[in-house]
Amino acid sequence: MSSLGNVLETIDEQNFRDSDLGYFFYDRIAHELADAFGIDRDFVHTMRNIGEGLKPTAIVQVNENKRAWAVFEVVPSYMEDRKKKAERMMKKYLHYTNAGLGVVFAPSYVVVFDTDGTVLHDIDTEDESEVRRINQVLSPPEIFLDDVNAQETDGNRSQDYVIKPNYEIDLKEFEDALEAMDSADTSQERGDAFEEFAGILMEAMPFIRVRERNLRSRTNELDLVVEYTGADDTKIFDKVSSDFLIECKHWSEPVGSDPVGNFIQKMDKLSVDFGIIFARNGITGDEQTDGYGQIRDAFIQSDKVILVIDDGDIERLLGGKSLYNILDEKYYNRRFDRK
Repeated sequence: MSSLGNVLETIDEQNFRDSDLGYFFYDRIAHELADAFGIDRDFVHTMRNIGEGLKPTAIVQVNENKRAWAVFEVVPSYMEDRKKKAERMMKKYLHYTNAGLGVVFAPSYVVVFDTDGTVLHDIDTEDESEVRRINQVLSPPEIFLDDVNAQETDGNRSQDYVIKPNYEIDLKEFEDALEAMDSADTSQERGDAFEEFAGILMEAMPFIRVRERNLRSRTNELDLVVEYTGADDTKIFDKVSSDFLIECKHWSEPVGSDPVGNFIQKMDKLSVDFGIIFARNGITGDEQTDGYGQIRDAFIQSDKVILVIDDGDIERLLGGKSLYNILDEKYYNRRFDRK
């Protein structure tokens, strides 16, 4: 893990001119700062336009619907004499983001601001004890800590929520729904509980809502109809139809080609090009035959994207993994035909 001192040295080593300092430098430094403070990199958004063309080095924020914890601004060595300008810019950043605090990092100084632009700390980085103090001053809330630091903070930590960019879920509700599904007495009850479980997971993404459950149309029976309501930044759902289908199969065996084929036919009839199959024991085949062969052919022949969530993925979710990230990973693998 990077230390703050190491990051400041990296900033000091940059001798580029203004035109040479681009996104990649600031992106690298922002993520090294995150490492220095034990912040999960998923929460660090670099060079985001916040209005009037203003782009601070980084904003530390769960997602755009949550208040930012901090704004970071990096000042390269050749610009250190512009400290007052950096302070004025930080006050603008705080005004536009309403972040809890702002920090200007330069090789020879670190300045920490309150949310209203008041200077809380003006640190001379040549004093090592002061640099160590900054690590205490900038101790992030637990929600922003990466997995390693969260465990170091409290080995018996009990987490009630998983909150990540694009995903926020009450773990107790999640686990209760899983228990209800596993303890159901009949196949009908298990199926209904699985649909409820899938709905909870989908709506953990703030831009997704379940429009219909158990929809009986003239020609189809649909477990869940889900709508993508849109987001400020690009999501995988921008590439497909805004309404899509979810099928739930709480079966003791992998789902075969016939049920998968029926799901593809439903998508065809409703002109839907994206679907998710929740299958406890997965899909038959090895990406070439059976259920997976049908899914692969549907993508190649008609650009239909079908993703599968199985028990292995549910274990990852219980461990704190974001459903959005799992879907994004599966979408990428489907698009580029990776196993």
